[in-house]
Amino acid sequence: MKRLQSVLSRLPSLFDRGAFEAACREIRRVVAIDQLGIGRVADDGSHLRLYLGWTSPDVGVPAVEWAQRLEVTRERLRETYRDGARICRDTLRSSAPVERALGAAGIMCTMTTPFGDPLQGLVGFGFKSAAMLRDEQLPLLQRIAAMLHERLDWSLLMAHAARLRSITESMPMGAIMLSRDGTVEEVNPAAARMLGRGACELVGVSIRELIGAPDGGLLGWRIDEAAGPAPALLHTPTGTRPVQAQLVAVARETAQPHLYGPLFLVDHELLDTLPVMVFSYDAESRCTYVNHAVERVLGYTPDDLYAMRDWSSITLEAPHDLGSTAGGGLVREIKQRRKDGREVVMRYTITRVVDADGRMVRTDGCGIDVTAERDAQRQLLLADRLAALGMLVAGIGHEINNPAAYVSLGVQQIARHLRSARNLGADEQRGVLERVLPILDDVAAGVHRIAEIVGELKLFARDPDVDAPAPVDLNAIVRSAAALVQAELRSRARLQLDLGDLPPTPGSWARLSQVALNLLINAAQAIAPGAPDGNEVVVRTRHIGEHLHIVVRDSGCGIAPAALSRIFDPFYTTKPIGEGTGLGLAISYDIVRRLGGTISVDSELGRGATFTVALPYVAVAAETPACVEPAAEATGSVLVIDDERLLGSAIARALGARMQVELVHSGGEALRALGRDRFDAVLCDLRMPDLSGAEVYRRTHARDRDQAERFVFITGAAGAAGEAEFLRQAGRPVLEKPFAMAELWRTVGAVVGQS
Repeated sequence: MKRLQSVLSRLPSLFDRGAFEAACREIRRVVAIDQLGIGRVADDGSHLRLYLGWTSPDVGVPAVEWAQRLEVTRERLRETYRDGARICRDTLRSSAPVERALGAAGIMCTMTTPFGDPLQGLVGFGFKSAAMLRDEQLPLLQRIAAMLHERLDWSLLMAHAARLRSITESMPMGAIMLSRDGTVEEVNPAAARMLGRGACELVGVSIRELIGAPDGGLLGWRIDEAAGPAPALLHTPTGTRPVQAQLVAVARETAQPHLYGPLFLVDHELLDTLPVMVFSYDAESRCTYVNHAVERVLGYTPDDLYAMRDWSSITLEAPHDLGSTAGGGLVREIKQRRKDGREVVMRYTITRVVDADGRMVRTDGCGIDVTAERDAQRQLLLADRLAALGMLVAGIGHEINNPAAYVSLGVQQIARHLRSARNLGADEQRGVLERVLPILDDVAAGVHRIAEIVGELKLFARDPDVDAPAPVDLNAIVRSAAALVQAELRSRARLQLDLGDLPPTPGSWARLSQVALNLLINAAQAIAPGAPDGNEVVVRTRHIGEHLHIVVRDSGCGIAPAALSRIFDPFYTTKPIGEGTGLGLAISYDIVRRLGGTISVDSELGRGATFTVALPYVAVAAETPACVEPAAEATGSVLVIDDERLLGSAIARALGARMQVELVHSGGEALRALGRDRFDAVLCDLRMPDLSGAEVYRRTHARDRDQAERFVFITGAAGAAGEAEFLRQAGRPVLEKPFAMAELWRTVGAVVGQS
């Protein structure tokens, strides 16, 4: 006994697998037991759970689950064990189900003794025959039970249970915990949402009612045979939906036949089988645990992460917070680099654990790779933008054709007047000139209007991935979207803009303009054409408290109550075929959510709808306007590179009055000219058929860095993904087509005048 006591005193908690095995081996040296089990009474005394179990190699593994719940109260156990230990010498004939299960495994005799005051639990010993339990051994077994009780750290067990619950509740995928008979014992919030039912409502439901194979058959054996997730169908109140199902732990005989039911190292053993990365790190951000899923997700082994001081070395950008879970966990996305160098987007759900004084003790969390999801969302975003432009293209064409028509007529009139004036005298020519000048003003106004429309389209066409968050003017975004949708609205309703005084706030112009345009298109399509004077669409912006609001109200057909709950679901639409993709509102919802805001709708059928976007206001430092010096009378040499011959010639004529201009029409010609001469300024178009402007710049930069510093780029699509990134890296001035003469001179003059 002294040896046993010494061994037990040196062991860590018995909830460690190795420690429990060592304890059982030492007990067998003292008493030849064949089975040992320990159960604990619930804190409220309502039931008993069996937590630890061991059997010798001489008997079978009993059909007793780890953490199996026995519906027996503390009061009933106190009555049963009023006289101390209970002995059953024929378990097969016992009235207790657990004792009969032990008998079926070859454990024919048991002794069970209570511990704790008030009664906290039971320690049970089993023997393969009744003759092996002698009366003189009873006091010895009771002393062993008392020693085991002293080494049981129930607080550690409860802490592990709370930790596992915290992780499963924050997991983004559904987790369903089943009892041996296949009924639900517990579900996490994600599973309840996917199933469309409350967590309490699902307890006791057969798994067969909730999930099945795609062909309608049973799923269990197919999951067992699958090396990973298997296709399945989830049965919800609104129908079936395809999912991937994976079995991560089952109640079965373990690899070591003398251990039944996992010890509470399930905290690691179960988590290592999960398809998600599960981790913990301490208050100093040092990783203290990560499961083996990290090897599949990030390519690192757990030991790799343990060796890192923190994860900053694999993190490529600051985390993007997406909000909180129902349980208080923080959801964030981070771009990280895998061990093989590939970039991935990880979505982490983390829960901070604090002590009684509010100090952080550790952080638990889980992570999944959402790179493919982000790529798919990017494609959906593009599809929605194209769909929006497709709906507006006829109206935009009309808006461009109007000024284009009077520009064309004006040019024809000017040409006719000038031709007729060739043979007239000076006084008569001055009269013709007086008639031509107003026409020229109209032509200039028409060109300016076309440039405005194209400019709005270019703003809308910005690539969201390169449109980094920056201070944006929400009122300007609303006006831009209104300009694009005006032609679509003109035959349906009057558009009223009631724009309040809004401060700039961080955001993405491209994404927010998509939200504004989607809401305006949605409002337009809710109103039938033909009665514009009797309908209206009102857009109101306000700064209310800590939020900036955009409110879009229409007097259209409204939304049915049944549709309101699904209005933001992807691909859900109440519009006729050809008018809606079901993406606009869903994508708008996602964009606003990612910016930390909310989008809501209030509507009654036949009484219109009101959509409200609330974005958190974040103060930004006011930018000091740059002091623009008036353009000096610049002189010097300029190389103009543009494959559009008419545009190149126009630029050369404009600059040729004061400067020496060389005009070329291809990248190859440009490189030859740059190799032959030096220029005070180089105006270079970005898009050319043989060599792009970017390539001309790169080759010039590699050969003559000072000459590359004289480049000015000309483009009509500065917001395109590849061009925007190049222009950002090059850091050179940009002239966006169409540009005014004064802007041309000012930009070229600044480059020529630089030291």
